Amino acid sequence: MYWLDSIFFTARNWDQRGIANQHFMLHNLTRGVVATILSLLAIIPMSAYDFEVDGIYYDVVSFTDLTCSVTHNGRNSYSGDITIPDAVTYNSRKLRVIGISQEAFRSCTSLGKVIIGSNVESIGSRAFQESSIKEVIFGEKVSSIGDRIFDNCKNLYLVKLSPAIKVIPELAFRNTSALTTISLHEGIIELRSASFRESGISSITLPSTVTILGENCFSQSKLTSVDFNGSNIEEIPYNCFSSTPLLTSITIPSSVVKIGGGAFDGSALLEVKGGENVAEIEYHAFRNTPLVSMDLGQALKVIHNTAFINSADIRTINCYAPIAPELVGNAGQPLFDGKVYINAELNVPVGAEAQYQTAEDWKNFWNIRPNLNISPETFSFNVYGSTTGGNGSVLINGEDKNRIAVVGNSSVTFTFMPDFGCKLTAVTLNGEDVMDKVSNNTLTIEKVTEILSLRATYTPAVVNFTIASGDKGRVTTTAPYGSSVGCRIEPQEGWLISAVTFNGENVTSQIGTDGFYTTPALTYDGILAVSYISDPSGISTVVANSNVSVIPSRGSLIVTGAEPNDIVNVYNVAGHTVKSTYEKEFTLVPGIYIVCVAGNTFKVSI
Repeated sequence: MYWLDSIFFTARNWDQRGIANQHFMLHNLTRGVVATILSLLAIIPMSAYDFEVDGIYYDVVSFTDLTCSVTHNGRNSYSGDITIPDAVTYNSRKLRVIGISQEAFRSCTSLGKVIIGSNVESIGSRAFQESSIKEVIFGEKVSSIGDRIFDNCKNLYLVKLSPAIKVIPELAFRNTSALTTISLHEGIIELRSASFRESGISSITLPSTVTILGENCFSQSKLTSVDFNGSNIEEIPYNCFSSTPLLTSITIPSSVVKIGGGAFDGSALLEVKGGENVAEIEYHAFRNTPLVSMDLGQALKVIHNTAFINSADIRTINCYAPIAPELVGNAGQPLFDGKVYINAELNVPVGAEAQYQTAEDWKNFWNIRPNLNISPETFSFNVYGSTTGGNGSVLINGEDKNRIAVVGNSSVTFTFMPDFGCKLTAVTLNGEDVMDKVSNNTLTIEKVTEILSLRATYTPAVVNFTIASGDKGRVTTTAPYGSSVGCRIEPQEGWLISAVTFNGENVTSQIGTDGFYTTPALTYDGILAVSYISDPSGISTVVANSNVSVIPSRGSLIVTGAEPNDIVNVYNVAGHTVKSTYEKEFTLVPGIYIVCVAGNTFKVSI
């Protein structure tokens, strides 16, 4: 707060409206005083928070919900151990603490352990960046953390994450050299770019739920081992494990189909195993490594010819691909160092040696040996199932996944699940039309010997709906599968509705007094048939065979002389069906009715 010639300024609330309110006072000041005021305004410290309790600064998030978030005071003054409470009371108001604002603890150089309250749901970007934080324990509700949250926190050695977190953001733990281990829980699906770059992490076990690793994810880290733990990662991206001087061995999981550029560039890898479903290896993937032995999987199709530059110590290559992988990239650039062609043993599948001996670049190996007696049972193959345009799904061996691994020579069954009102119209397997092999919405491949990619197409289904009225013709239209169709039946003058059937079932009793009828849900073709009789207006009470009688009695109608299976149809004077029944005694509201039974027609009054 500052006082000047009766003008009261509050730094946090000084805005255009405030300036306008004080204009009349400033107007009479001398130019020199105005200059003084302006210079003072320039140094007024802007308040960085709404209120403070017990040394922690807060901003109000919602006055309605009474929520707040932890912020800073503009001077990076937090120090020691901090416990962020579940709630805080200020001016008799209790507010839940639901967040930590961006940069709240940034550059706090005396920070120790931080315990985060159970109501905190999100933490902003750079919240602890470049601070001296040593330990952090997350509350269980934290589900969102910002980029660079612990970037360059060199003293951080213990982190207990919230089980609600699904994404580790960019640069989250970059340059956390004291952090040697971290437990990543099931439920995490993505580790974004450079999230553990230059960290002290020595070993990592990836949750099986992880599907995406970001570029530079573990580059320049202290990793010695990686356990992919059944994770469903399909790509090891650009520079993911580059410049890892302690990582000497890696087993590529069967889910991976691509190894990106520079993925292991400059690492300490001596051996590479697995990778049976890797189809592509990009530029510089294993450049500058001391590789001695490696496996190249049976699915490998393409290798960039700079993938192994400056990796001259390779002595064993087990290439399981039955066809020599194609080389792409710089024209004339050999795939391997010259010493590799001379000294390494290239083991290929039995029967494939002649093909490698004539293939570009592969033919330069001096020692091509048909040592790999490959049986499909040795491998697992990726099997993919997807749809075009939605309207349904595909189960693979009963699992609702778009990819599973299947052991070679075993069978796989695709089950097609169209959405309600849709039907399966096309199926391709590795680009080939196999719709004729689908039976009862299933397709079984008895022996899997390669990667399979199936695509199903569903389209909205329609059914035919036909209206037959008389013997001179009919009207047929289509209706969406599963829908109901409504129609109004209106006899011509001098005629009444005799009977209405839907697919052979008598539905006359379902006709409304206004002549309206609605079909059941149409899951098959339907035929609505209507027959009429002449309007017997003006006829006597009993017509035709005297053995059948219709007798009105105290609001009821009694039919005598008819057989039990004779249908009694009752119409009002407008010709609309009132009742169609096998009953021979029933009640009616007062009125005049036409009754048809056993070929006889009666006009009665109730």
